[in-house]
Amino acid sequence: MNKIRLGVDISKETLDFYCDFTEEHFVLKNSHEGLKKLLSWQETHGFERSNLQIVFEYTGHYGHVLETFCVAQEFEYYKIPALAIKKSLGIVRGKNDRIDAQRICIYLKEKGYRLQPSKPTNSNIQRLKIFQSQRALYVRQLAALKNAQKDLVAVMRLPLDDFPVKNNQCVMDCLEGQIKTIDDAIQQLIKEDTELYTNYSLITSVIGVAKVIGIDTLIATDNFTKFKSWREYAAYCGCAPYPNQSGLFMGRNRISHLANNELKAHLSSGAKSAMIHDPELRSYTERKLLEGKSRKCITNSIRCKLISRMFAVVSKKRPFERNYSHYLAVQ
Repeated sequence: MNKIRLGVDISKETLDFYCDFTEEHFVLKNSHEGLKKLLSWQETHGFERSNLQIVFEYTGHYGHVLETFCVAQEFEYYKIPALAIKKSLGIVRGKNDRIDAQRICIYLKEKGYRLQPSKPTNSNIQRLKIFQSQRALYVRQLAALKNAQKDLVAVMRLPLDDFPVKNNQCVMDCLEGQIKTIDDAIQQLIKEDTELYTNYSLITSVIGVAKVIGIDTLIATDNFTKFKSWREYAAYCGCAPYPNQSGLFMGRNRISHLANNELKAHLSSGAKSAMIHDPELRSYTERKLLEGKSRKCITNSIRCKLISRMFAVVSKKRPFERNYSHYLAVQ
């Protein structure tokens, strides 16, 4: 029997399913209890579990319940980047959860021959993701409080011993302490996992790749198992533009708005640091500026160089060395 595909559009509360074999659409709650009804649906139709393929987009933690269910019930499943589906299907008129589920199903039908079923994320990677998410939240809150503190002192001219100022400072001290605690927990978790520690040590040897970018990269690449090449990862991060051409129309290459903007922002900070501290990239920047390239374009090129170097040191299992930078850099 041919494979039966189930496309799933995931939201916080619900899962919208579309089956290409029966051409039916149904909605389940995004919970373990709700997904038990999927087993009933399968039994009602008499489908063999080995013939079912479940496909859904990356949706962060909203897809965790579905992935856990697929692993526990031994369903074959595929997690697909949203950008891959959008680029494959092009312009689609109309949008709702049912249409999205059908589009996801169509993607697997057309591209499934070259895709490998997904595997469950390493449990330590999942914990890293939780830690990093908490850290990012506290960093944002701390930045907001620092701005508020400046307004209280510089604009409203409140004395440092006034209650609003002291209260703000107390909360900021608490947040800084929590960020330090999370950083220590992250480092301890990485040290206890040999594979994570090896790759983390390698990629942070690259000039411009500090701990935040290193941890982001381990999480996003599932410890360098999710992407086939650095170019795929660069596209995911929004650093690799794709063509904007059709017939005689030759538009400028564009970066997708579906890219991971947080990763891109962190890589931008790393690129700016590398421009200063890496002699080769500093020379590259000066040369491109003389050629008339914009600083934005140069920064994007260096983001790509950092990504390629991270993938190179992991592939070659050797730390980055300045003397061999020409060997690892993007040409």
